[in-house]
Amino acid sequence: MNQAKSIKKKPLVSIAIPVYNGGEYFDKCLEGILNQTYQNWECIINNNCSADDTLQTANKYAKKDPRFKVFTNENFISMTPNWNKACSRISADTKYLKVVGADDWLFPESIEKMVEVMEKHPSVGICSAYRLKDKEVEMDGLDIWDGNVYNGKDILYKQLTRTLDITGSNTTVMFSIEHLKKNPRFPVVFDETTYHEDTELEYELMNISDVGFVFQVLTYTRRHAKAHTITEVYRYNTTLQFNEKVLWQYKGNDRKLNKLYRAARLDYAYYLFYKTLTFDRAAVQWHKKYIVRKFTLFEFIAGIITRNKISKLLIRTFRKLFRLNNK
Repeated sequence: MNQAKSIKKKPLVSIAIPVYNGGEYFDKCLEGILNQTYQNWECIINNNCSADDTLQTANKYAKKDPRFKVFTNENFISMTPNWNKACSRISADTKYLKVVGADDWLFPESIEKMVEVMEKHPSVGICSAYRLKDKEVEMDGLDIWDGNVYNGKDILYKQLTRTLDITGSNTTVMFSIEHLKKNPRFPVVFDETTYHEDTELEYELMNISDVGFVFQVLTYTRRHAKAHTITEVYRYNTTLQFNEKVLWQYKGNDRKLNKLYRAARLDYAYYLFYKTLTFDRAAVQWHKKYIVRKFTLFEFIAGIITRNKISKLLIRTFRKLFRLNNK
């Protein structure tokens, strides 16, 4: 009885799992949640009209533990609305939110270690940690001797200048509901009008709060042939759109960010020119859907001149010669 009271005193963590055809990996995902050392959690499974055994797997775990709560959409919806639907079902008492990919999993101490940092430091709106992506450990770059809490704007700047990456995927991080509420979009968690909505949400939190970090591998992210990253992100080079958007959003009067933004525009313009030239209509149509600021004729010409393979080779050669001459 005393143990039950002790568990309830700890803050409630809601784990939202939006899932469509979770398949062979879903059982491993739910088992990872069941094995958490932290006990005061609920798991919202939002089934998006799956055609496989996803619902049966979810119900199996709900029978094992009532903290698993299973919902099924009446009609199939797209990915980001399904994320938001899952998040909308969390308890009103939730203090921390973790969104987990149905083909990923959490290591046993994942929730406990992140809650520990966020409880000690209420200024932390987003907490991250090392992750295992297939066989590689990622999200490194911070110094353990600097502690577990970092200025959010400083981390955001390093992310924008590509000198650090600790965001990963939804599975990698945990959010504070208190800080999510500061976003004008709340109670909608993810922006449904954009594409890299998970990373953009992480940037939004970095811009208004501190960042926590746990120096342990706490999550596993799977990469497989049907994964979202493989089917669209790599296929259409969507990071071009993402870089252009976030650099525009946060660059202000910063010289370095403005320089990166101009370079990103030329990279993007050349990519669209090349895809148009090679009749890759699917890629062109994808970018037309998400691009906001149209390219000028000058940007297309400058991109073509400076971003083709021959020009890149010449530029690298001249830079090497310049450095040799100035030694």
